[in-house]
Amino acid sequence: MGKISSKSFHLFSVSLASVLMCIFMLFSVSCTQVVPEVKYSNLSVVFEYKNDNALPTARLCVFVESISDARRFENINIKAVENGFTWDVSDVVKIKSYDRMYAGNTTLIVPDGEKIPTGEYNITFYNADAEKVESKTVLTYDSEFYDSKSGDIPEMMRKRGGKKNIAIYDKEGKLIYYGERTDKLDDTRKIWNKYRNAGSFNEVWKLPNNSVICVMPLEQVVPSND
Repeated sequence: MGKISSKSFHLFSVSLASVLMCIFMLFSVSCTQVVPEVKYSNLSVVFEYKNDNALPTARLCVFVESISDARRFENINIKAVENGFTWDVSDVVKIKSYDRMYAGNTTLIVPDGEKIPTGEYNITFYNADAEKVESKTVLTYDSEFYDSKSGDIPEMMRKRGGKKNIAIYDKEGKLIYYGERTDKLDDTRKIWNKYRNAGSFNEVWKLPNNSVICVMPLEQVVPSND
């Protein structure tokens, strides 16, 4: 297989990218080492549902927690070892949270008719000086998700130990909350009572190891209808 550019694959909203970054940041483990290297690599398949009747679109997301300065990472090369799919990424998302550094991309797709490969991946980050940091990781997930509609996801996720979360956005679409969907946020009236500037939300299901993340259809916060 040839190389697949990520440059034209900007179908995720900025808000959804923010949600995915929150997930990876909450999942990673802090580290106090100072040797320049990648501490932790994460690959996730994100299934996004536009409505209750449609099958999902799928994206591959890659993030690393870096002990070196992730802000200097300029390019990423991701290769699926078994089938040769390769992505060259120049639009690297970078973030610092306290003493942790993260870098990655949330917009990787495969050609029509293909599924995101399972198995071993090689991930190489290049910094501004053309120095590289390499990491290997393995992606495993159930391809059944490709053929499942949004109504199937709660049961599928519960069987696999998945957890239900919620992403809430303001009226301009900016993420204002991501976390567990508790009883205090189980309907739009409660969401609006807690976040008066809320405009919309997604329910987000994820497996414990983040290998699969399912983003349910966007819903509007309309308290007068409850």
